[in-house]
Amino acid sequence: MIVDDVRRGKDWTRPLFNVAQYTLTITATRWVYCLAAGQDLLVPETFERADLGPALLAGATLFAVNHGLVGTAVALWPRQPVPAHLHQDIRFQLSTAGLLVYRAPLVILATDVSLWLVPVLLLPMAAVRKSPRWRRSESTTRCTTS
Repeated sequence: MIVDDVRRGKDWTRPLFNVAQYTLTITATRWVYCLAAGQDLLVPETFERADLGPALLAGATLFAVNHGLVGTAVALWPRQPVPAHLHQDIRFQLSTAGLLVYRAPLVILATDVSLWLVPVLLLPMAAVRKSPRWRRSESTTRCTTS
């Protein structure tokens, strides 16, 4: 991520924010999972069927913390009201991230059959992740050529 931001010539604050954002998001997610599963924060344990509930709670935490941090930064940059921006952006985020989370059980089931099936599932997931960028660039192209 840092290498890509530097390669693209982004301002130094961008990779710094991204590192901080992911550090806070992953730490909060791990903390919630361990608290809900009754596990030690620093000692990884095996994942059992009973850990599914804590894992779903951790996933919700990951989404909320990550969305909150990024949404707040995006709103503050052009000085927009943070709550309004977060409310507007949540539908978009749920339509992309929510769809990817929905497909996660398929990836888990595929790994039980064969690890070679995982790349077959990852390609459509990558398309879901990229599609908002394609739509944005299409609308930008239409606006500038009209």
